[in-house]
Amino acid sequence: MKIFREYSQSQEFLLPPSLDEFVPESHEAHITNDVVDTMDLSPLFAKYKSGGAPAYHPGMMLKVIIYAYSRDIYSSRSIAQVLKADIDFMFLSALQSPDFRTICLFRAGHADVLPDLYVEVVRLCASLAW
Repeated sequence: MKIFREYSQSQEFLLPPSLDEFVPESHEAHITNDVVDTMDLSPLFAKYKSGGAPAYHPGMMLKVIIYAYSRDIYSSRSIAQVLKADIDFMFLSALQSPDFRTICLFRAGHADVLPDLYVEVVRLCASLAW
């Protein structure tokens, strides 16, 4: 008789795991996270006014969009899908999953500053490679 390792999809953790544990430190998602964390995001923050329902954090949205672009994922619907399916995207979004309309509205509402921020990310990443 063959012996297999125990397999239980409903096994609970003693302590809740951190998303950092599922994405290796050298992974591109960590690099995107660290680079965006060093940037001046005041052009993004300036677009928000107080009041109304709380918005998703602009830094998180920027990380997700830049990382998606680096993975050749451009559609808002596709980005919304990977936010629920891929651990690297879950790490960047801290398990938040904005729907495709929210992603689309974020890109449209920040169309004037996103290209410059994307170029800055590319420059920062290029400087890290040397």
